[in-house]
Amino acid sequence: MSEEKTVLNLPATLLVGSYGGGSAMNMARTISHYDLNADTIDKKTLIVKANEEFEQEKASHQQDFMESFTWFHSVQVSSRVYGSETGAINIMAHGRIFKGATSLTNLQKYPLIYFYPIYGINHEKHGARRAKDPAILLPGKFRRADQHVHTVDIDNYPRYGSDMAKVFIERHCRYSAISVCCVDEMSKEVEVSRIIILAPELEAKYQPKTNEDPQNYLQEFAKREFDSEPHVLEWIKTGRLPDLPLSNGETNNPITNDLMEGQRESLSHIYSRDSSRIESAHHEEPKSINLCDVAGWSIKDFFRIRTNLLQDPTLLFSSLLNPFPNSVADDYRSKLMNEGYDSVGAIYHLTVDECRKLGIKKGHALMIVERVKDLHTEIDSKLPSVDSGHQKQVIDSLTKEHSSLKQTYERMLRDQEEVQKELHVSKQKAQLMKSEFEIAKVDRDRAREENLKLSFLNAELQRKIQTTNEENANMIYFAEQFERVQNENEALRKLIGDACLSKTRSGPKVRHVSPPEDSVDKKERKEGQ
Repeated sequence: MSEEKTVLNLPATLLVGSYGGGSAMNMARTISHYDLNADTIDKKTLIVKANEEFEQEKASHQQDFMESFTWFHSVQVSSRVYGSETGAINIMAHGRIFKGATSLTNLQKYPLIYFYPIYGINHEKHGARRAKDPAILLPGKFRRADQHVHTVDIDNYPRYGSDMAKVFIERHCRYSAISVCCVDEMSKEVEVSRIIILAPELEAKYQPKTNEDPQNYLQEFAKREFDSEPHVLEWIKTGRLPDLPLSNGETNNPITNDLMEGQRESLSHIYSRDSSRIESAHHEEPKSINLCDVAGWSIKDFFRIRTNLLQDPTLLFSSLLNPFPNSVADDYRSKLMNEGYDSVGAIYHLTVDECRKLGIKKGHALMIVERVKDLHTEIDSKLPSVDSGHQKQVIDSLTKEHSSLKQTYERMLRDQEEVQKELHVSKQKAQLMKSEFEIAKVDRDRAREENLKLSFLNAELQRKIQTTNEENANMIYFAEQFERVQNENEALRKLIGDACLSKTRSGPKVRHVSPPEDSVDKKERKEGQ
């Protein structure tokens, strides 16, 4: 992953977040990220799908114009977006498409975003009935997504919008896996990213060491935790996008079909497991009711056998074609069964005209249609007879069963009302907690601003203290020099005073000057003469 960060302070890659307008922005935590070789991307498939979107937009592009773009390939392990009750997340491409931005103004693009579900995705919310909502990504298709940056008055921090490129994950799954692709036509860049979103219990377990290869760690972690989903392991290992689905829901790869079927079975197991858990939590299973026996079997068996008789082609045609000779009956039986008239439900729609179209004689057709009306009576006559005593027992037993079921249903309604009340209270508490969180967030931002001001004032005070200390040191140095000069002046003044005092006491001194030797000789010669 590119570590280059700009004014947005985001890495140059696709991220997972949630944005609902205003200041309601939440970003998932990127746990691990590593790059792959872009040559392993199935570029042709992505280019074909992108061209389908361009054709709908009536854009004039060369069919292979994206091949000249710069392609990036990465794998990302992310946490969930906390606070999202519906499991909705947004694919945010701001770090990639605005990587060179140096200002927060005029940051808005409409790149193409591609999405393909691998595991743990709510397929119902990505179905055909959601196709009209432009904010929701459709599996295996590109869609335009508004990606912009703006600030709010609370703290002037950048918010990454908008609420588009939306994906719904299954919150009861331990993880979700998706393949996404972003095409930025203005920058001529394409990024393909495989994103694994971990639930909190797996997020706590995913702890790669600093010097450990993230790709090897992810594969080993997947073997331990994703062993029941082999197609996810294959997807993580190969580094390729899965095959796109065809119109019939299958893919152009039989191996992928098996993997997708395994995923559907896995999800079905999860749904059935959670449904049984929820039902057992809300009400108890009604106790089994012992019904009276009728001709040696229970009431349930009675109706089951009657249903089997109604659906038995042998009994059906033996009653319907009984008046005819065997050869004629066999011919009519084969004609009726070949056209799907092999059950009571189908026979009831039989008309004389339909019989004539099948080659049945008109008189025989009239007899067959008339006998259809008496089928139920004839089939019921083949069941064991039930006397009035048994009928009364059956009615009493069914009445008790109905009363018990009614009580169970009423108890379920009461439990449902209690659950609705608890849910309402929980929502109110959640709204209150959200309001308190917003207030705390504002207080936190204000405290942050105050801390910044205090830090600035503290730095200014430290600078002034340092300047004062330097001035004090200079003053001390000059005071020492001044004192030294004063001491020297005092000593000099004392020496001068002592010298003056000594001169006063000794009186004026007479200076004797010796005459030169030549003068002495002349004087002596003059005296001798």
